[in-house]
Amino acid sequence: MRFSTSLFTLAVAVVGVIASPVVKRDAATIEADIATIGTQITVLNNAINAFTTGGTLAQGLAVHTASGKLDTAVKAATAAAAATPSLSEDDGTTILNSVQTLETGILTALTNISGLKAKFTALPVGNLVALVKADLNTLNADTVAFENALIALSPADLLDQANTIASNINAGFASAQAAYA
Repeated sequence: MRFSTSLFTLAVAVVGVIASPVVKRDAATIEADIATIGTQITVLNNAINAFTTGGTLAQGLAVHTASGKLDTAVKAATAAAAATPSLSEDDGTTILNSVQTLETGILTALTNISGLKAKFTALPVGNLVALVKADLNTLNADTVAFENALIALSPADLLDQANTIASNINAGFASAQAAYA
């Protein structure tokens, strides 16, 4: 009897998986996700700037919270890119241009946070430096996954530009991570 119940449960699960539609995404979804990333980069930069001038514990935690929200946006964009079968030349160019506009904000945030280790260390809660370091590591890994998903979709003639943007961003992360090593 147990075997029959288990077999029935397995059969229902398999049918459920087979019947589940595969959700495909498109360039518009990726564009919307990139816009969300842009908004979250601005929020993170604002939090970093507020911490730079104030340096309070609450402001330090706001940097962490903003990093988490940015990471969530990056993961959503990665999922959308991974579920997109292909991009047209026009869509690829549009997405590349959108990512290029994010590059400055990302690099600014990474540069600004690189110089704040001493301020984070000076706070009465000693784990904030470790928290920033962990945030940088997580954001870096998830950003690389997003870069790879977009590069995989890029039309061949846009690959050099896409790889250059990815290299610049990766160098920014490497510098920021080195500051917290």
